[in-house]
Amino acid sequence: MPAERARKLAAIVSINIAGFSAMSERDSGAAAAIVRETAEIIGRCVTRYGGRVFNTAGDGFMAEFPSVRDALACAILILRRLRDTTAVRIGAHCGEVTVLEDGDLLGHG
Repeated sequence: MPAERARKLAAIVSINIAGFSAMSERDSGAAAAIVRETAEIIGRCVTRYGGRVFNTAGDGFMAEFPSVRDALACAILILRRLRDTTAVRIGAHCGEVTVLEDGDLLGHG
């Protein structure tokens, strides 16, 4: 029988850069620079609201927050900080997740 994994309720924000694939095809160096700059802004915003980025993949970021209020406030701040430079898509959800040993979260949340 597999070991039980910890489960918890989490407020999750998912962020990705709109049009990144096309941007990367045009100029991969510039696209990589945009990802780095965007990651820095996201990291600062997430930290400000008590969250943590728990997963990244290319131009995508997943962040966990202690409350829905903090998650939404962070999402709004990210949109404000990036509105003049980088188009992003953001989704938010609250739900039960499984916590993996490395801190990653899995589930519908």
